[in-house]
Amino acid sequence: KVLWSVCFKQEEEEEEEEEEEEEEEEEEEEEEEEEEEEEEKGKEKKEEEEEEEEEEEEEEEEEEEK
Repeated sequence: KVLWSVCFKQEEEEEEEEEEEEEEEEEEEEEEEEEEEEEEKGKEKKEEEEEEEEEEEEEEEEEEEK
């Protein structure tokens, strides 16, 4: 009887450890996804800024022609 409860406790602990590891992995994956999203947003912002600059330059050129 004592042996069985020791084995059972070990199994429970192992299961808990596995669950914790899985949770940590999930958290890491979520963090990675968030980082990727932020990078994409940063790229989009840069592109928008570049487009705005180009438009401003075009407007300036048009004004100079007048």
